[in-house]
Amino acid sequence: MGRVVRWRNYIAIPLRSNIWRPKTDFKNKIVDMVRSVAADRDYVVVSEKALSVALGLLYDESSIKNDLYSKVMTYLTTRVLWGTLLVHVCKLSPETLRLLRNYPLTDGARHKKLALRVGGPLQALKPTSEAGIDTTNLPGYLVSLPLKKPFEIAREIREHIAERLKIDTRVVIADSDKCYRFKLLPKLVLTSRKTDMPSSVNLGFLSFLAARALEKLFSPYATPLGFSPCDIDLEELLLVSELADRARGPGAGRTLLEVERRLGIKASELTWEALDSLPHYPVVVVKKVKRSRRA
Repeated sequence: MGRVVRWRNYIAIPLRSNIWRPKTDFKNKIVDMVRSVAADRDYVVVSEKALSVALGLLYDESSIKNDLYSKVMTYLTTRVLWGTLLVHVCKLSPETLRLLRNYPLTDGARHKKLALRVGGPLQALKPTSEAGIDTTNLPGYLVSLPLKKPFEIAREIREHIAERLKIDTRVVIADSDKCYRFKLLPKLVLTSRKTDMPSSVNLGFLSFLAARALEKLFSPYATPLGFSPCDIDLEELLLVSELADRARGPGAGRTLLEVERRLGIKASELTWEALDSLPHYPVVVVKKVKRSRRA
């Protein structure tokens, strides 16, 4: 169990595990993890990336054929467009700026080609987290692909918990990549990837651009991709997803640069064993608590 995090009238309890690998029996794994923690009406928030890995939704980017055109376009979009022209407009963090200005053209071009294939141009043009493809916390050149049926998987997990533990929980599958709630129209949420979340509009990189440029008008949250039951209140859904993401933490790192600095090796040299030496929190239980008068 990791550090308990509190936000408003919710507390999040991250549950530690070894890193999930392909063919991990994630349903029984989740049951064992939440057995002594979750109760009726609690939220069980599961990392999309962990589920993607368990389901074998992995791709080896070293198998993608590179070409000059892809390298040139990668250079123009990452180092010039985002790393120079839009830095101040989008108020990018120093870490993100360093990543973009040192973006590896050979490996990066392969990644952009895959993002274009999976999510189309609007998602491939994002500066990071393109098309829901995750490059961190995985060995070698493996990346995890987005889940195809997150609502169905959330329902199956919830039913399995109910069958095994006899409790009625709410299950949310979330991605750390941000969505943005418009403060003037609280029911409107801009996303940069495909999701069936209510009231959401997927504009790809334009969502990121608008929300970062007009940050006073938008509130960022981790993106809920699938959930069960389907009638969860939108505000609570966003709060729970974001709180779980904060409690979970970045694992080996949120970017490849962070991973390399933390472990002292190239990201492409990572192994499952090296990743297993770090704490991982694929499941977070979020509980709603009453506010005390003193609070």
